[in-house]
Amino acid sequence: AFCAALTLAAGLASLRGQPTEEPRVLLHGSIAAVEPATGTLWLAKGRPQVSRAALTAAEESAPITIEVALRMRDLDGLRARIAQGEQIPMAERDAKYFPPEEAHAAAKAWLAAQGLEVTHEFTNRLSLFARGSVKEVAAALRVRFARVSDGRGEVTSAVTAPSVPASLAPQLLGIDGLQPHVRLRHHVRERPASLANNNPPYTPAQIAKAYNADTLGLNGSGQTIAIVLDEVPTDSDLTAFWSLTGVPQSLGNLQKIAVNG
Repeated sequence: AFCAALTLAAGLASLRGQPTEEPRVLLHGSIAAVEPATGTLWLAKGRPQVSRAALTAAEESAPITIEVALRMRDLDGLRARIAQGEQIPMAERDAKYFPPEEAHAAAKAWLAAQGLEVTHEFTNRLSLFARGSVKEVAAALRVRFARVSDGRGEVTSAVTAPSVPASLAPQLLGIDGLQPHVRLRHHVRERPASLANNNPPYTPAQIAKAYNADTLGLNGSGQTIAIVLDEVPTDSDLTAFWSLTGVPQSLGNLQKIAVNG
């Protein structure tokens, strides 16, 4: 009966010359829950809450950047092959696993049609970055913004889930960047003064010994290890760490890569 009603409504709209709007799908996983404005209780527990529901004109016109993440094809199959130790050529990954070109093009065209500027895209088509005002993003994604506080400050963040056209939704994993208050937290701020006892932080030599790897004669020769960090370490921090922990390493063995571009 519901489907029949929708069909009848669409038919009547068509007869009246009114364009029919494509159904929308909510992307619930794109935002984290925000508590309503209830005082300081939630902030004391480290939970973000709405500090002001209405935005000012300046806050609505402020720019915001979002990331539209596209869904890979046969991700389970790719993971299974990697688990077997396969090294899959880039051309094969592009043909079989990365998001299809038509999905990427459709997402890009839709963002542009909403008045948002596509500022960054990648050859693997895994995501698109787009920029617009808070008001424009709110209208495009049918999302509500408010001022949100998490005890570290107040920012403009989304408090409802975004939605996209039903034809586009199956190709997307979600929309990132709608909640600036969701950011990395540094859990460890200080290190113990001593590295000689059995307390953290442990030195590389202590870790190797704990895993009975200190007598294997391995030194990492011929190996490349990628470490993903939220910040690029300074050369002075690296050399100080090596000196403190007795690691025979040099800056010439490192390559720093800024992954955002």
